[in-house]
Amino acid sequence: EKEKKENGGREEKPPNEEKPKERQSKPKQITPNQNSTTEDQIRKLHTTLKPYILRRLKSDVEKSLPGKVERILRVGLSKMQKQYYRWILARNYSQLSHGGSRTSLLNIIVQLKKCCNHPLLFPGASEKFPQRDDPLVHGSGKMMLLDQLLDRLKETGHRVLIFSQMVKMLDLLADYLVQKKWSYQRLDGTMGRQERQWA
Repeated sequence: EKEKKENGGREEKPPNEEKPKERQSKPKQITPNQNSTTEDQIRKLHTTLKPYILRRLKSDVEKSLPGKVERILRVGLSKMQKQYYRWILARNYSQLSHGGSRTSLLNIIVQLKKCCNHPLLFPGASEKFPQRDDPLVHGSGKMMLLDQLLDRLKETGHRVLIFSQMVKMLDLLADYLVQKKWSYQRLDGTMGRQERQWA
């Protein structure tokens, strides 16, 4: 009674008494016997799945692969890329010079990345190319270099993996490979499970 009055009528609980929710959320402790049962179950599962799943360790795979050789090839921008690059910088001059928001600056970086990959990633760009040029190859410095590299690698019987962060860039690469009449397999996030397995 006296304690209730001193605490404004509230009844104090001893500090070690648990609330019902806290008691429920506590993880169950596993006894040594239960732990060995779990390990037995895991072992049985591995034995059952072994004929169906090929398990390879990273160390095994690394032995079968040749050593990685990384070469960075510097390549210039095409005439059209330079025009787009200047246009992006001029259009966003105030944000770049006065420090725009983080979102707007990231958007500018994405636009510049698109420009460095290929100007055809921008809507209406194909109409700006001279008719005598093939915009797919001559529109981008990277594509001109890739065209030379792939010709050389094809002659020597190499197979090539090309990675891109942009799905639209993969679309352009697919158009280029169709134009060259080269077979290819494509794998990206827009493909369904069945398509991925087929690829």
